[in-house]
Amino acid sequence: IDRSDSMTTIASGKVTYLDLAKEAAHLVIDLIDENSEVGIMSWDHEWKWEVTLRQAKNKELLHNAIASIVSGGGTEGFPALREAHAALAGRPALLKQVIFLTDCQMRRDQFQDLVELMARDQITVSSVAVGKYSDERLLLNIAQWGKGRYYRTEDSQSLPRIFAVETQLAS
Repeated sequence: IDRSDSMTTIASGKVTYLDLAKEAAHLVIDLIDENSEVGIMSWDHEWKWEVTLRQAKNKELLHNAIASIVSGGGTEGFPALREAHAALAGRPALLKQVIFLTDCQMRRDQFQDLVELMARDQITVSSVAVGKYSDERLLLNIAQWGKGRYYRTEDSQSLPRIFAVETQLAS
């Protein structure tokens, strides 16, 4: 989850993009089977595992971790995606999925090699562009390179639905 300062932009009423991203993540936790493994990472210019990869048995722990995410600094998603690859590459799971959500612009030159490597390692990367300032071209490319799906939204109500659909399609 992108937790950069720009994610505090108001999407609708008093609800920010970060609030919506967290709501969407809560929905994913509710939808996944408790035997599935899940990890929750937030990032700005640095990444942080809110919850490292583990079985989704303790959903309260997962929900609390999501709720505790606060906004931070700038937007640099590459290190977070690199860490997600490192965490997932050696896992024996049949399905490995990353949902990469951001509302901002980032350097484009680093992503292709990493995301193509993730796809070769059987990790699907889908991307979600949130708001009118997101780098749609980069996020579309990430989804294509990662053999995932691309979503774009400015609608505050559709973000949780996007995560729900992506979770259901992936499983």
